[in-house]
Amino acid sequence: MHRPALLSWPAGRLALAAPLAAGLALAAAVIPAGMASAAPAALPSNCTPSGSTVTCTFAFTGAAQSWTAPAGVSAATVTLDGGQGGNAPSSYFPQQAGGKAATVVATIPVTAGVTYQVLAGGAAPGNGNEAGGFNGGGSGSGVSGIPNAEGGGGGASDVRSPAADGSYPLANRLLVAGGGGGAAGYGLGNGSGGTNGPPGGLGGPSAGAGQPGVTETLDPAGQQGGGGGGGGAGTATAGGAGGTAGAGGVNPAQNGSRGSAGSAGTGGAPASDSLLHGSGGGGGGGYYGGGSGGQGGTGGWTGNNYSAGGGGGGGGSDFVTPAATAVTITDGAWSGNGQVVITYAPPPCPASSTLTATVTSSPAATLEYWPGGQQTLTLPGHPGCTVTVANPSHTPISNIGGTAGTAGWVIVSKTGFYSASGAVSLPACRSFAAGASVTGGSYPTCSNASTVFESGHSTATFTVTAS
Repeated sequence: MHRPALLSWPAGRLALAAPLAAGLALAAAVIPAGMASAAPAALPSNCTPSGSTVTCTFAFTGAAQSWTAPAGVSAATVTLDGGQGGNAPSSYFPQQAGGKAATVVATIPVTAGVTYQVLAGGAAPGNGNEAGGFNGGGSGSGVSGIPNAEGGGGGASDVRSPAADGSYPLANRLLVAGGGGGAAGYGLGNGSGGTNGPPGGLGGPSAGAGQPGVTETLDPAGQQGGGGGGGGAGTATAGGAGGTAGAGGVNPAQNGSRGSAGSAGTGGAPASDSLLHGSGGGGGGGYYGGGSGGQGGTGGWTGNNYSAGGGGGGGGSDFVTPAATAVTITDGAWSGNGQVVITYAPPPCPASSTLTATVTSSPAATLEYWPGGQQTLTLPGHPGCTVTVANPSHTPISNIGGTAGTAGWVIVSKTGFYSASGAVSLPACRSFAAGASVTGGSYPTCSNASTVFESGHSTATFTVTAS
């Protein structure tokens, strides 16, 4: 980074031969909090709770990522940093930097349970590699490593809502931070060589448009070639225009090629490489991409016959959904790969909340057993405050000879709480002469329980305290 669970189970039976003993409290082990809106799950590895908020950071990966709004969450604050444009090589001249990307911060409404697509824009590699950054950066012709190669445009970062068919089209972008334009290549020749190309434009400012690439003015048309024009900035409604072509010199000479315009989501691609022309920088990706810079013109074949540098690529534009609030946009605030950071406040769960899990015995021939499985306990009036527990279980054969069950009560996950612990109470044993106990710290038992002598169903209780 470079920035200046209460569920009732069906009736059944329990059978375990075990010595009579006092109940034993259990401090249950806890898996980290789950934030999904359906079945509770662990908090994703890129999400960290801090105080009353959770922050999820989506670093650049070169692929689409996703975030599902948790239960009870209706708004999220999103910070998007676009990808920087690529630098030009520095074989003969001081290196020119690609344009830095925009930073967009906004709070947007979200729908619990909906999965949003997150794309962190890539920085263009530059330094002789003409590829554009992931998510819309304008790329060169792919002939990397030539000494006058330009930098590609940086990719945009954006967040999208799903369409009815489950896809995530450009039209469903909610927020976009534009990528920076690529720096232009310098001119070459048999004489002194052209001046190095200028830097790319910055990612979109607060008005939505990116900055135009810089026009090369140090090489005026004449015997030498003329400098290429800077690529136009992406705007809120259209891609940036391609930079104008540099004029050829005399005796004879060649004009450069005009840069290509940006389009929705994508920066313009520079003209094909040529050792005779300074290449224009690639346009940055954005809501609308910036145009690529124009090529420099060549000089004549006599005298000081060098070619001119190209123009820098234009920066991509930003976008903020009209439903957003607390919006801030900063021009050229980010260098390197882009990222997206989502911060939200889980629904408040009261401290020291108590939830109770209860199981009822089930029969197996003349013996009884605990049914096993899981149940999710929900705090009344707080749908986002849940704890999921695994119930005690065993196979019927384990009753014979007084063998305890293989699994006691344990906390599996939680939503909305930061901590949870549990205690096992002595079971209510309904069989004749059955003795109640807690085995192994977490397993409720009833000795000598069977369907022959029972006077009702046995029950066991697990009390969870969560905060």
